[in-house]
Amino acid sequence: MGTRIHREKVGFGHVMMLAAPAGAGLPAELVEVADTTEYDKALRASHHAGMDPVGSEVGTPVIHVPGSDGELIAFRLWGGVLSTAGTDGFSG
Repeated sequence: MGTRIHREKVGFGHVMMLAAPAGAGLPAELVEVADTTEYDKALRASHHAGMDPVGSEVGTPVIHVPGSDGELIAFRLWGGVLSTAGTDGFSG
């Protein structure tokens, strides 16, 4: 959807929503739930489970991994990439 909206400038509408799943190799039936609230509660819960540990100001992927004590820690992926790439001797 981001590619269609931002790069192809097709806007956000029903036609774009119908084409987006096919472009990602997903079934077209996914569009059928776009206008329903059936999954809103589960979607919000999933979103908060991922984002609450790092805060809502992030816009990059968030990763949750077990720390040395076994407790899950969360961090912004891009921050980790920048930190790692800025380390002398790092080779990717």
